Amino acid sequence: MKLVLSNYHYRPEHPGGGHLHIEAFIRQAVEAGHSLHAWDTCRHPSVRTLPAGLIGQGWQLRDADLLYVRLHEAYPRKPFSRWFTPPLRRFIPRPRLVWEFNTIPEQGTCIGQQPWEIELNKDAFRRAAPHCDLAVCVSEPIAAYVREELGIQHTLVLPNGGHLRPPAPPPPADAFNVIWAGSAYIRWNDFELLLAAARQLHAGPAGNKVRFHLYGPGTEKLADLPANVRAYGPTPHDEVSAAFTRMHAGLCLYLPGPADYSSPLKFYDCLAAGLPVVTTPQQQMDAVQHEMESDALIVTDRRPETLARILLELAGDEARRDTHARRARAIVAQTFNWPRLMTKLFEHLEDLVKNPR
Repeated sequence: MKLVLSNYHYRPEHPGGGHLHIEAFIRQAVEAGHSLHAWDTCRHPSVRTLPAGLIGQGWQLRDADLLYVRLHEAYPRKPFSRWFTPPLRRFIPRPRLVWEFNTIPEQGTCIGQQPWEIELNKDAFRRAAPHCDLAVCVSEPIAAYVREELGIQHTLVLPNGGHLRPPAPPPPADAFNVIWAGSAYIRWNDFELLLAAARQLHAGPAGNKVRFHLYGPGTEKLADLPANVRAYGPTPHDEVSAAFTRMHAGLCLYLPGPADYSSPLKFYDCLAAGLPVVTTPQQQMDAVQHEMESDALIVTDRRPETLARILLELAGDEARRDTHARRARAIVAQTFNWPRLMTKLFEHLEDLVKNPR
């Protein structure tokens, strides 16, 4: 198939977690023999850049099989979205239009958007929705949202995943090291819970035994960190991957709201590294924790003393950590690994091209 990737923003050195998803998609597409084309915002060596002019883009799109659009909270800018609807859509009737939803427009509240901006984005999605042939959604709540709020009836739910890593030597036992990784500037992360628990642990008998390591853009701006918390700021993926091997547990802590719709990449990264992951209530993570018999790792009441207690219990029970590690690796190997997930996606895309709705 010939795929044109729309609204793809990629550069190899970017530390954002979404780039892992993009890399997995491109890798699987190339291995399957598909050709990839994109606007110049996608700087991946396996992707050919479309011409800059409208006419040149149109001729490339006319014989494409799929126009595959990666979405976040906002409706794509005009250079991408003008091809979704008439009049330009009439010039490129062949490619099926696929929207990949990684979140919902309401995530805009977490990055400073005003309510009117969110409503404008929703209206734009609704107007173009009749031209969308398939919505690929990273969670069941997003699939329900796009059906009920945006009017797109054809959906496929495909969660995020991780790359299974070979088992690493046990990390040093002088401390219990906990990792948080992600985009800290998105205000759906519950740093108040994390830091309150860290302060309680530091002030108690544990002292500096439980140490928190925070990776990702925005962590460098967190203020008033206790002595047992270290923020590293934006960090390349390979360095974060190496950090996982030095850790004993992971954290995935969200506030109620738009994050309830997400499929947290770092949750699966932690599982792929064989780490027990302490989480706040969230539908997709809850289901995976339950399948691994790890419900006790969910901070159900969102209280810092509960988070502190769970971490201390993990720190004092190596056998329990080993059990969690085996189950985490097993569920990634069986279900939540990128090759399996992307193979399923491309099976659906190939069927869509052969049997258009």
